[in-house]
Amino acid sequence: MPRLFAFTWGEDHLSREITPDGEGGSLPRLVHTFGDRFGAASFASGWQVCVTALAQVLDGGPVDVERDTGGTLHEAYLARFGELTRGRVEETDGGGRRVRFERQPVRPAEVVRARLTGGAEPLTGSPVPPGFTADTVPAGPVTDVRAPELLAYAWHPEGEVRWVLGPGTGHGPRLVLTQSGPRDFDREGRAGGVAGAGGGAGGGAAGPLTAGRSGAGVSSRGWACRRP
Repeated sequence: MPRLFAFTWGEDHLSREITPDGEGGSLPRLVHTFGDRFGAASFASGWQVCVTALAQVLDGGPVDVERDTGGTLHEAYLARFGELTRGRVEETDGGGRRVRFERQPVRPAEVVRARLTGGAEPLTGSPVPPGFTADTVPAGPVTDVRAPELLAYAWHPEGEVRWVLGPGTGHGPRLVLTQSGPRDFDREGRAGGVAGAGGGAGGGAAGPLTAGRSGAGVSSRGWACRRP
């Protein structure tokens, strides 16, 4: 007979079911239902580690599995869930547009912030650290800053770039990068962006900050956006 155990975890729902496999053994099944789509790679990599450890225990051996502290497994799932790496173009209340990216870093907010700033925290009115810039986006002076959560700067009389680090999954904080501007600026090659992990800081927009042995993984010269 199947055995089922289900419960809520905050706003999420989890169920674990064990059914016979028809060969004298059993087949465990784990289902995690959640609304935080940008946490999908974090959840998947975390559960893979847990399930691997469980299998080792059931086989009667010692638990020999490493946590995904380097983010390698997280990045593999992120590549598999390709939709999570693309940005969206949103309408703003003033008739303009906003390009928005959301990513889940695998380092603490302080580590991500230090990589972006190069170790020197900027002040309002100071130049923007290269880690927060993109080749195609003019970087005016810093207009708003609050470490480690926020950095914003004007790139156009009607546009702003904002980097926000907020609450995320157990892997680290949640990064939300937005660039607002006049209507159709995103069609005119004036948007920067977030791309794949790896690379070095400066000379391009800060990348997803999700992996890389250096702690943040910074790269990119542009981004791919999807209109709603």
